[in-house]
Amino acid sequence: MTMQAIAIPETPTDQATVSEADAHAAACVYVAAHVDAAFEVVDGAHYFSRPLGRAVWRFFLRGEHGPVGAIQVDAQTGEVIGLTDDEIRVIHEKAAILAARKQGVLPVDGQGYVLGEYARRQAAGYLGDHIGMFFNATDPLFVPGDPPRWQVTIVFKRYHLGPFTLGVMDVDAHTGEPFPLSKAQLKRIGERVDDLVAFRTSPATA
Repeated sequence: MTMQAIAIPETPTDQATVSEADAHAAACVYVAAHVDAAFEVVDGAHYFSRPLGRAVWRFFLRGEHGPVGAIQVDAQTGEVIGLTDDEIRVIHEKAAILAARKQGVLPVDGQGYVLGEYARRQAAGYLGDHIGMFFNATDPLFVPGDPPRWQVTIVFKRYHLGPFTLGVMDVDAHTGEPFPLSKAQLKRIGERVDDLVAFRTSPATA
């Protein structure tokens, strides 16, 4: 599923022509048809989305155990900004993670492997603890083997800088524990970020 194409106004405006009630109704219909009717659409907010270049209504999706994502509705046309298959997968996995946390168990799939979103979070936490702020993990990819693992991409994003892709790391698919990076790997990642930030913020580059 790809993002729905919606015409962008020639002159961006933050004025809504679609009411919150109508936008909410459209979001509810979309969520029931494409995501899960069990999720509640709540807490509408109107703002101008710079990435989309248009004014939108944003609503949060709430599952049984807490918030699991967001959905946007074009404030000029009333059309829902469609979610990708990957975004829908993450929403479902977030709901499963919250449910597993409530039960005190690992969030696993039918094969007993931890969910990709859980592995991504574990890796992001590891990077934050061992390198610093603004490091994140993205795009979990299941890699079968002995042991099976989730491979995630290491990225750095700080305000207007990045994202910069810095490599990959693995998470044990059985336990959800990240495979530790060596001191040399951690040092190399930190040095690469320093070089990228220095280059992107130098007067000559600016």
